[in-house]
Parts: sequence; structure tokens; C-alpha cells
Amino acid sequence: RPPRSTLFPYTTLFRSLSIGVGIFGGYRTSLDNDNVGVNAGIDLEYFNFFKVKGGFNYYINDNAESVFDFSPCGEIYLFNNKRIAFSAGVGADISTQYTSIYFPLNLELRINNNFLLYGDYCIKSNAVNIGVQYNFLRL
Repeated sequence: RPPRSTLFPYTTLFRSLSIGVGIFGGYRTSLDNDNVGVNAGIDLEYFNFFKVKGGFNYYINDNAESVFDFSPCGEIYLFNNKRIAFSAGVGADISTQYTSIYFPLNLELRINNNFLLYGDYCIKSNAVNIGVQYNFLRL
């Protein structure tokens, strides 16, 4: 049988791949509104210091408007171990109503291999989000 890297050459490039769903809530001072929402996304972690993620978010804000967007993001880990990770990065929000660049600071608390709690602060829009994510597939 050939080695795993021959069968799946991409496995040598990343440490883990997660696909999950979650729920979050937060506040954006730039839009002066509260929002809650659900998301589905993919996280691809390279070695132990860089993560690329993309997600689809459905927001419902306090003005009863709903926004569906796609948010690709790249983050560098400033601290990362099995339970806690702190990262900073750059990303984009792409929706039918707006497109913007954001700069997140993200703190993750990993409960187990599938569940994580997270909080993030976006520097540009002065937004804070807190959420829970369930990763139903983790390679």
C-alpha cells in the first residue's frame, strides 16, 4: 500500500480540516445594531500557526432585516494549543447589500474535538460576536 501522502498529497499541507455549523450573537457599533445568526463553514488549519476559513452567515439584526453573506478569512495564530487559540487576521464580508474588509481578533475555547466556543472582535466595524460551533466533520 502506498504511503498516505501519495494517496492524499494535500494531507501533508494541513494539520486539520473542520466543517461545522454554529449560532452566534453580537453587536456592531458601525451599524448601531444587535444581531444574531447562524453560520456554516469550513476551517483549514495549516500546521499550527495559520488558518484559512470560509463561511456562510445568515444574520437577523434588531431592525428585522436579514443578511446572507459569505466570509472568507485568513488568520495567524498568536497562541494555539489543544484547548485555547488566539488569532488575528484579515477577511471579507461579501453579500448582496455590502462588501467590506474586516480585521478580526479571535479567541477560541475548544470544549472537545467537535464543540468550540468563540468570541471575536472586528477592529474595523467595532463589532463583537460570541458563538458556539459544532464541527460535524473533522479530519
